[in-house]
Amino acid sequence: MTETMTKAYEKVLEILNEYLGPTSGRFLDRNIRFHLQKEPDQFTFADVPKIIEWVKIGIGVLSRDAVVADECANKMKQAVK
Repeated sequence: MTETMTKAYEKVLEILNEYLGPTSGRFLDRNIRFHLQKEPDQFTFADVPKIIEWVKIGIGVLSRDAVVADECANKMKQAVK
């Protein structure tokens, strides 16, 4: 993770911490790099809808629980309003 985090990154990471704990930063960074083709310090509020969809998929796979994945996605949507 880079030393400079954007506000959008911080808000998404805060929610992910509830679900993934200390692995949240690495999970978010990998999703931003792979799916958005940018560095985490370039992550903006405009990127949030797209990353929410990818994070929702990842949380669903990891938890094997669609309800948990939906809950996480909804919390992220509310956090960045």
